[in-house]
Amino acid sequence: MRRLCRAVALAAALAAALVIVNSRAEIARAAGGYAAPRFPKYLRTVTTIDPLLIPARLAARQIAGRTPLGLLKAGETVLIVVPDEQDPLIKQAIERALGERQVTVVWKFSSEMQGLTPAQMKQNMEARRGQLTYGADGWKELGTFQRRVGRFLPAAVQKEVAGAPLPNPPRTEDLDGTVNYVASHPGVDRVVYGAGGRARQQRAFGRNAGKFVGNWTYVKQSDLLSKVPEFPGDVWKLVEEKVLDAVPFTESVHMTDPEGTDVRWTVTEQEAEKWAKAAYLQGHIFLYPLQGSRGILEAAYDSQVFPDSNGVIAGCANHTAYFPCAKAYIEHGMIARLEGGGRMGDLGRMLLDNPTLKTVQYPDAPRPGYWYWFEAALGTNPKYFRPIHALMQGGNGAINTFERNRSGVFHFGMGLETLDKETRRMCDEKQLPCDHAWHFHNYFITYAAKLRDEDTTIDIVDKGHLTPMDNVEVRALASRYGDPDLIMREEWIPGIPGVNEPGDYNKDYASDPWKYINAAGQQIEKGTYPYLIDSYPTPEGLLKSTRSGSPR
Repeated sequence: MRRLCRAVALAAALAAALVIVNSRAEIARAAGGYAAPRFPKYLRTVTTIDPLLIPARLAARQIAGRTPLGLLKAGETVLIVVPDEQDPLIKQAIERALGERQVTVVWKFSSEMQGLTPAQMKQNMEARRGQLTYGADGWKELGTFQRRVGRFLPAAVQKEVAGAPLPNPPRTEDLDGTVNYVASHPGVDRVVYGAGGRARQQRAFGRNAGKFVGNWTYVKQSDLLSKVPEFPGDVWKLVEEKVLDAVPFTESVHMTDPEGTDVRWTVTEQEAEKWAKAAYLQGHIFLYPLQGSRGILEAAYDSQVFPDSNGVIAGCANHTAYFPCAKAYIEHGMIARLEGGGRMGDLGRMLLDNPTLKTVQYPDAPRPGYWYWFEAALGTNPKYFRPIHALMQGGNGAINTFERNRSGVFHFGMGLETLDKETRRMCDEKQLPCDHAWHFHNYFITYAAKLRDEDTTIDIVDKGHLTPMDNVEVRALASRYGDPDLIMREEWIPGIPGVNEPGDYNKDYASDPWKYINAAGQQIEKGTYPYLIDSYPTPEGLLKSTRSGSPR
């Protein structure tokens, strides 16, 4: 009885803690609408490191998120592996900023970790320019994100996704090369690697897993010149704590959005406790129990939580780019069918119907098949934005990953991922996937969590807005650095006809999202986009930290 009373009291406190106090959010809710579109006007190209130094110093002191360089300590040597297309001015600025903190940087390109020379890297970069990924190429993710899934596609499709062979094939995977480099260089104290997939990467380092700091997210100048590095790390972590506080007391969840997402599941008290203990990754919170109960370095439990989820997950974007809007119908936690999606949908249905992937029995899964809904991960930093320039001009690989980090944005992952040792041995022996394969991005989700033993439902995300950012305690902490309205402001909100812009969703957007997004991108590039927002001065409280030479 005492335990029940304590749980009820805590649940009530959580409900109060997540109450929205921001007047902007109150007005938006009262009007029944979604936040208006916006995009940062202040992103630009520079030719010297001077404009990059302040954001670099802030990045060097950031303790939260995917690239928490502030966790590095004076006297340490950090290996930072950057993509071949890395902007050199960013390297210079970050190296100076970390040097001011007495941190030594060893820079390596991805190609170096693949065993290639600088001349070979240059030749490969020239070859890649003829096979770039653009904003309409979301279908490519099905053949590239999880290679063991891509091998089930027709050979012609595999060839189209991979493009022409590079003049200098990698001698090893860059992750394997990085792992070996760290193992053979004991003077390297920490390592920063990759654009995403931190859990998998950290596991790959084995006995050196403790050296892994996080991903490298400062590739282009806009990445560093944005407000991402300066979002205060303590505020960021407090927001995430407010989200996580609700998880162990959750009884059921209902997720909806205006693009057609409508999915539900329930969890027992024991399942919610499992989920809560493994739900956290900085900047990327696991708000679906199957992923949340997996673990990071090793399996968190003897078996993961497989919710009996049912409904629809809709989307028109993934980590790679965009595609005609699609709907995945979920029955008992698995993808029953895929509707729409253009070429992405055609390839997805081909993979869903593959006999091997459809009937394989994973030792730790309750039902046959690979196509479980695995992930619903939440971004938590309001300063991330859509990488529109890269999408328009073309890039290598998963060029749309940046947008999924913004607070309130969900990315859904499809395909079973497990750390069960027996299952992974089977996957290695039979060359079957043991990691998720493709995604949907969703911008306007409402995530309604019903609390156990309470007649209370908390909208952790309300129409795409992460409500803990409006919590009075969070805003009080943010006010230490400046105007909390600006500190907590989402710098980018996508415009979608029929949702938060005039127009018809199906006619003007769903059939060809990239056409609409590209038109907005052209306006952004010209400075004529009607929803551009200006920058604000870096708060004095943060500028002081760049002068003190110590991390926040």
